Amino acid sequence: MIYILHGEDTTSAYDCLTQIQNKYKDHLFVRLESKPGEDEISQVVFTEDLLDQAKLIVAEGFLSPLKKLPKFIEKVPQDQILIFWEKTTLSPAKIKSLSKYAQIEFFKKSSEIFSFLDGLIPGSKNAFALLTTLEEDGLIWQIQNRFLLLLLCKLNISLDQIVKVTKRNLAPWQLDKLQIQSRRFDQKQLMSVYQGSLKIDYLIKSGKTNLDPKTLISVLLQKYL
Repeated sequence: MIYILHGEDTTSAYDCLTQIQNKYKDHLFVRLESKPGEDEISQVVFTEDLLDQAKLIVAEGFLSPLKKLPKFIEKVPQDQILIFWEKTTLSPAKIKSLSKYAQIEFFKKSSEIFSFLDGLIPGSKNAFALLTTLEEDGLIWQIQNRFLLLLLCKLNISLDQIVKVTKRNLAPWQLDKLQIQSRRFDQKQLMSVYQGSLKIDYLIKSGKTNLDPKTLISVLLQKYL
């Protein structure tokens, strides 16, 4: 089985890598040095372990420089887990050719809005500093969406049900990240921020407030975080 993790958001890619490792804890973990050669990877993949143990192999920076795919990719056994971690974005042509053999995850560089949302935990001051730098367009919706997801995680709703409720696809590693964030809150806090963001949206759209969105959001977060 081959996994390909690519994109500039290396933090999220590393989180995904960790999730895969946890899934295959019974495999022998082998991490190759940065930019390993084709022969080095092939040797590790196809050489049998003395104990006949399946391997989880991480090769970093191998695919990006290649002009054509190595032939061994077609022959990787299903019980061997080979992870290519590329800290740049692979070309569409390369992704298309690899998609026949691998499960591919793309990690786009997080914008400030996602850093802001990830930093929304009780007692944190970083989120308030980031708030002043954000564009107002879509900001309230982003907060509503994040706190709805956190609330569903707090209620132990399954991934399939969360996708149905929010109409948004989530990878397991994304759900794990949200679950970790949700543990920093109690259920009442999450509900209060979610309902408060809905009220702010109503006040602005109905013209019942003269305050700008960032001021209202700041007041809401200061009250409940």
